[in-house]
Amino acid sequence: MKKDSEFNEFANVEEKKPKLRSARKKGDKAVRVLLIILIVILSIMIAIVAAGKITGLGDLGKTKPQSIDKSTYNPILRADGSLAEREEEVYNFLVVGQDLKANLTDVMMLINFNVPENKMTIMQIPRDTLVVLDAYACMECKKPVTTREGESGKCSSCGGDTKTLCTNYERKMNSVYHQYYSSLKAKKQEDNIKFGMEGLALTLEQALNISIDSYAHMDLEGFRKIVDEIGGVDMYVSQDMYYNDPDQNLYINLKKGQQKLDGEMAEQFVRFRSGYIRADISRQNAQKEFMVAFLQSFKQNVNITNVLSTATTMLKYVTHSVPTEDLDYYARAVLGMDFSNITMCSAPFSEHSPYLVLQRYNLLKIINENYNVYDTDIPDEQFDTERIFTVTSNSTINSKYLTTEEFEDTYSAEDIKENGLEKY
Repeated sequence: MKKDSEFNEFANVEEKKPKLRSARKKGDKAVRVLLIILIVILSIMIAIVAAGKITGLGDLGKTKPQSIDKSTYNPILRADGSLAEREEEVYNFLVVGQDLKANLTDVMMLINFNVPENKMTIMQIPRDTLVVLDAYACMECKKPVTTREGESGKCSSCGGDTKTLCTNYERKMNSVYHQYYSSLKAKKQEDNIKFGMEGLALTLEQALNISIDSYAHMDLEGFRKIVDEIGGVDMYVSQDMYYNDPDQNLYINLKKGQQKLDGEMAEQFVRFRSGYIRADISRQNAQKEFMVAFLQSFKQNVNITNVLSTATTMLKYVTHSVPTEDLDYYARAVLGMDFSNITMCSAPFSEHSPYLVLQRYNLLKIINENYNVYDTDIPDEQFDTERIFTVTSNSTINSKYLTTEEFEDTYSAEDIKENGLEKY
């Protein structure tokens, strides 16, 4: 087990951790690139909007979510020593997209929804993020447990014995879900999905010292149908796009100019990369542009006459934990949001093949500015206390983790809509 003394950036790691072999081949897979577009609205907000459209929209404030956890893993103290309190009507969601063939969560996003300020922040967590995982679970109440419970051997909920799933295991973030999912071995797939999502959420909550109020899990099977269901997506294609790869069943042939992309064309747009000088980085920017256009088309085209059919189609591919009684509240809030108040960013990272190493200093700034739901900043000493985002014995990795160089990758949806993003 890791001890407190090991948390120093110069501490030694007792054993060399095995690396997880990637289950993906090099090249594109639709399940990774396409989910970026759909996750925000489709996994959480579709259910929300459907409920809101059906029941009618009224004033906010009467049906605030009641099931919100007000605790935190390491109690945050104000400067005067008193315990920090949770801000009202500020919520965090974890949203993932799964590669069904490899059972990896190749798209992960943290979404903060600040109702009083009428804003939403969407942060992408890179699939190749380095994580050193300790995972424990209670098989009696069928839920993941904290590191402290795992080390004590007892579940705080039922008193049952905890099981060690893995310790000190170096891997990519996109496999954390699979570690939990595959450990439960339930007969019903939805039970395994729930277990996997709860384990991933717990991992992030403990490391970032935040609360994740609900999660959403989505597969990609219905991508083209969903785009077609909302009537297509209007956007400007900045260049001719042509690429054929029979091995991936990928055939791209789009012309430059303003146009309405149907489901098939949308898939071609978000998978295109070979014509960009910066390849994947440029493609990520193109995907951000598409997501903004998708959100705009969704808001314009989904109405009382088609919301039920749209929601029915979309919810075939989504599993979420938003309580039914809370859907109406979120619906009213989302539909009243100013489009210019949606901000998109990436978790700050440095490259260290085969991983991306999160930058502690910059990540803590983003968390405190956008995802800390308490009225006092999370102090440095209470952030990533287990050092799961670095290998402290590796000076190269640890220096990247501890860098204080600025990392700028934040855009408003309005800016993306008006000006686009650099792709060349």
